[in-house]
Amino acid sequence: FVTTWYSLAIAVCAALGAVVGGKVGRSLDDEDRNYAYGAATRSFSTGREITWENRESGHRGRFRPKRSFERDGGLCRDFEHTIWVEGEPDVIEGTACQTPDGRWRVVS
Repeated sequence: FVTTWYSLAIAVCAALGAVVGGKVGRSLDDEDRNYAYGAATRSFSTGREITWENRESGHRGRFRPKRSFERDGGLCRDFEHTIWVEGEPDVIEGTACQTPDGRWRVVS
């Protein structure tokens, strides 16, 4: 489980990297990232929307899987991760595919 969670965290980190240079990315702390990674893990595993909130920072997010499909014989999911910082939403969209060993990798 730890290896799978860590691999997914790396994948989600890559997706979060799309906003790291922006206001949202600079405002997220390690605890926010942990909540975001946890939501992504649960969402990819279940195929369901997961919300998260860090009461200390006031930041929150919603990880929403969208279309699921097969690519090269493996499961892929489009996703949307909305993160609110100071009431302002920022949306990250991408696609992740499950590797043969069960890990998820962001492909776009």
